Amino acid sequence: MTKFDPRLSGAAPVSRVDAVDEQTLFLVTALRKFGQSDEAVLWESFSMMIGAHRGDNARGVFENLMFLITRHARRPLMTHDSACNCIGADEASFAQFVRLAAQGDPEDAMLIGMLLLPADIVPVAVGLAQQLGLLICGTVPYTQAPHAGAVYH
Repeated sequence: MTKFDPRLSGAAPVSRVDAVDEQTLFLVTALRKFGQSDEAVLWESFSMMIGAHRGDNARGVFENLMFLITRHARRPLMTHDSACNCIGADEASFAQFVRLAAQGDPEDAMLIGMLLLPADIVPVAVGLAQQLGLLICGTVPYTQAPHAGAVYH
């Protein structure tokens, strides 16, 4: 058995891509593709779906949020490979952070945000997450995830 490396705790699988709705999956995918050579393809496809202006706005807000996260994160965020079916703890936290902010729940978004960022940065990040979530969550279809209790692994 392999010993667990606590430095990789943010990559611990907490869900699967087939167990989340499209909004969460889009946010996880955007996080995974951030800084990768095929990141532009994701945003171009998104812009084609919702319009260039709104797509460009969403990408700009995402980049501003990621600037904060990459500069101030408590530790580097861990992501899985684009083709991986698992969703890691950091990926799930990021998606939940954006969704809570967009749903008008800033206090809970701040609590999740403090798992990722220092407390003095979180309020700014919540504002960006809210903008991003409203741009994305209003355009990516929402469907219910499978019922709780389903076996994933």
